[in-house]
Amino acid sequence: MLEDDPYGWLGYQGQSMPSLYTLSGCAEWVVGVHTFSKFICPGIRVGWCVGSPEVIRRMVDAKQGMDTCTNMLGQRLIAVFLREGRLESHLKHLRAVYREKRDAMCDALDDAFGTVPGASWTAPEGGFFVWLTLPGWVDTDSMFTLALDRGVAYIPGRAFTMDDHLRNQLRLSFSHPTPAQIREGIARLREIYGVLAAMHGDEPRSGSRSGAASTVGRF
Repeated sequence: MLEDDPYGWLGYQGQSMPSLYTLSGCAEWVVGVHTFSKFICPGIRVGWCVGSPEVIRRMVDAKQGMDTCTNMLGQRLIAVFLREGRLESHLKHLRAVYREKRDAMCDALDDAFGTVPGASWTAPEGGFFVWLTLPGWVDTDSMFTLALDRGVAYIPGRAFTMDDHLRNQLRLSFSHPTPAQIREGIARLREIYGVLAAMHGDEPRSGSRSGAASTVGRF
């Protein structure tokens, strides 16, 4: 089992969830893959793997057979950063910044889609993304072009599946924009949805917000 965990150290409650490798009792059939690029520097491209010594040895052999140009400068920079004890204070700062942005996005979604029956979204405890589910008739692939025309980008749900069952869902990132830009982007997304809903005859009446719900997930 391969555990791809780039965001595990960005838990907004100030603590990280245990890895699958740890939960497995360090089983030889679990390998953890991690990266510094999500919480130190996006372009650093330095990571690490956790696994049994035999598996790691084979990974090193494979790496040497494919690529002998390891990022030595990046590794030295990371080593100095860690040796000087900068990691914990840096993570504390990032958690506060990203928590504010997550809250801005969830609040904006509540304001914009709170009256839309069938709409829901995650309130992640870590990471960079909110998962938005829209009513079943929505095709987020088709909506994507309209969103780009309004300066809003997202990843349609179909990018995360081999079939069609996520066609009405999408992934939003809050890592780069400011809280003000997040609120504006969600407002524009709501305008686009409103146009499509009116054409579909599905624009809800104003009033109760009980049709939508927020769900909680880790990422």
